Amino acid sequence: ARLGLVAAWWVASRWVGSSLSGDRGWWVLRRRGAAGRAATAVTTSPASSREENNESYVLWCCSSGPEATARFYLGENETLFSRYVAGMGWRGREKVRLGPSDAEWAEALWRRGELVVSDRETWRKLVKSASALPTAAALEKSLEGGAARATALWRALRRSDSKDVAAAKAYLEREGFAGVATREALQDLLDHFKAQFPYYHDQCDRCGERGSAFFGEVACVSDEEVLGRRAKRAELRICEACGAVIRFVRANDVQRVLADRRGRCGEYSTAMLALAVALDLEARWIFDTTDHVWVELELEPGTWIHVDPCEAALDQPGLYQSWGKNGSLVVAFERHRAVDVTLDYYASRHHVQHIRDKHNLTDAKIQATFAKYASDSYESSPPPS
Repeated sequence: ARLGLVAAWWVASRWVGSSLSGDRGWWVLRRRGAAGRAATAVTTSPASSREENNESYVLWCCSSGPEATARFYLGENETLFSRYVAGMGWRGREKVRLGPSDAEWAEALWRRGELVVSDRETWRKLVKSASALPTAAALEKSLEGGAARATALWRALRRSDSKDVAAAKAYLEREGFAGVATREALQDLLDHFKAQFPYYHDQCDRCGERGSAFFGEVACVSDEEVLGRRAKRAELRICEACGAVIRFVRANDVQRVLADRRGRCGEYSTAMLALAVALDLEARWIFDTTDHVWVELELEPGTWIHVDPCEAALDQPGLYQSWGKNGSLVVAFERHRAVDVTLDYYASRHHVQHIRDKHNLTDAKIQATFAKYASDSYESSPPPS
């Protein structure tokens, strides 16, 4: 009887593998989602994509995780995935290798909030194919992402009935900042902001301890996150102390940022920009492709002042070089135009040009992006690209 059961299992598994996976030999079980797209639970694969395309990527899956949850993980860290599965109260894990031909399926998982991406560059290579996004294009891609983000910020602030500006005005009145017309008053506001809005590093929501491991990013899909927080992605972390899974939603809604008091430079630069608009100050959002953002304010006609709310830093443009940053592109996004202000923050013109040449980022490409931004033609880019 036992031999008969083994034989039946072998025949059934061979039939499922051949009928559903075809010549590739992948064992894939598919179901239909509400939108009619195929979602997938995966077992193992002979990595034919690696043989055909000389490129493959590790995908982990927890088959016991409920549907419409982040149960897929694009990353190499098996130990971290095991801790994530345990933190979510699930069991079991399976591994498969994906190739460029699986890009459409992977993107569908991301859009549904079912895929955790641990490394953006790996994700880009998978969904764009291994050769479609060479390193040389990364700087241009970053610039376009900054322009799309700035477009979204200013669209929200330019509205006559802007909820962001209303929230900023209410906050300023509540905290006693009726007007900020001098450097001293602005420094007081920055000091207050830094004290009230600590930079989020890795604190656990459950036990309150510091020290959590970055697990990856996942797309936001719930109404509470997408509509309530205007968020596109959330960062997942795993607490080293209690094992809890921490979900840090990267909010763009100023009212929620001011209420939650939890963020990093992305959230806090957005809030400071709204505060400046609420104070009737000329402001612009500053985007540094080395992964930092802040604002500039025009207290005097024709003079823009560096303002970093995370550091309570006022008029300290050399701050980032003192950190060891070697920036090659810093852009000031005003309401309707973009300006290259790189040399205001990184003094070496030779170094800046060297990095741009290395990435094949020409002045023509920069100006084309600026023109597109000025025409208000950008839409938000789908994260995490």
